[in-house]
Amino acid sequence: MARAARRTRPARPQAESDIEDEPETQPSQDERQPSAKGKDARRGGRSNASRMQVDGEDEPKTEAAEDGDDDDGDENDRIDVANFYNQPLTKEDLPRLKGLAGDWGTMHDNIANRTGFIAELAASIADLDVFSREDSEKGVEALETIMRDIVDVGAEMKANEQVLDSIYQDLARGEAINEAVNRYTVGIHSGLVEYEQKTTRQKYVKNPQYIQFKQSIWDAQNPDTPMPALSELVPKEDGDDSDDNDDEIEVGGVTQDFKCPLSLMPLQDPWTSSVCGHSFSGDAIKDYFRGNRGAKKCPAAGCNRSFTLAQCQADADLAKKVKGVLRRQQRRADDSDADEVVD
Repeated sequence: MARAARRTRPARPQAESDIEDEPETQPSQDERQPSAKGKDARRGGRSNASRMQVDGEDEPKTEAAEDGDDDDGDENDRIDVANFYNQPLTKEDLPRLKGLAGDWGTMHDNIANRTGFIAELAASIADLDVFSREDSEKGVEALETIMRDIVDVGAEMKANEQVLDSIYQDLARGEAINEAVNRYTVGIHSGLVEYEQKTTRQKYVKNPQYIQFKQSIWDAQNPDTPMPALSELVPKEDGDDSDDNDDEIEVGGVTQDFKCPLSLMPLQDPWTSSVCGHSFSGDAIKDYFRGNRGAKKCPAAGCNRSFTLAQCQADADLAKKVKGVLRRQQRRADDSDADEVVD
């Protein structure tokens, strides 16, 4: 019985010291971490990177590196940013170069074709019968500054177009273009420096839009007198000596006659020849070619060019100028009559 009593006696509770000394059971790493399979399923196959990070066997990969592992096929599509400027151009780049050059040319033309309103505004301000002389001079001076700025911007656009077209032409001939960006920036810089070194005459006297601008001012202030060569209206500067014998500069000024060479009357519904630039009243030039579809000699005095009626087009801009000139002439005539009555 004694043996049985000892056998059934409950076990003695453990002392606190025994409990503290006993090693604590730690959960395994697998128990602390979510299921690898579940995690991989959610992250799209990144179990290797996760396991390496937990086990500490290797340095953890960055998110970019992990994405790179998942998309190895994109390696060949990446741009080498560090050496981007040195990327050579190939034949495949020809259409792109041609398009870029064309864009610069289109922007230049769009701006140039929209400067007519500045010339019209200048003509209105230059009309001394509307504004005082002082106000007129200030207004014309401000518009001339704007006009020259537009010409300068146009020159910069043309420089971009020319450099890109030069690269295009060389690449099309098979030349190696290994530093396109450097060649482009150097070419633009050289072109702009060359332009800035030009004199006022060299920059503006040959520009068609500037010629039209000055012509409008001259016609408003001197309706009965043709405008002289434009070089006579732009002061001479150092560097213009070499241009003294340049016929193109002297021809730059346009003499505008608002009378029809056929009717000898002020132009009505003017038509202008695309061959020689002479203008005629619409009805007069149609009568001149009546019954003749071929080319005929220009009826303007001193012109030896020939053209057909199809090579003449209605000139709306010239029609506006004629109306303005006739209006100013009539106003001056009325003022002259009023002065005579007062006297």
